[in-house]
Amino acid sequence: MERMKSFQVWALLSALFAGITAILAKKGVGAVPTHLAVAVYTEPVTSVVVRSSCI
Repeated sequence: MERMKSFQVWALLSALFAGITAILAKKGVGAVPTHLAVAVYTEPVTSVVVRSSCI
């Protein structure tokens, strides 16, 4: 079987860490409404994407 390409390894690691982050974030915000928690932890990602697309 062919070795995985570098970007595939990084993509799998990224997905793994995103899942772990989501689980830990949800456990840490148990008393906060779900929609507010999602807004708070997606805002930094959205701002990075918008900034990088403007360059």
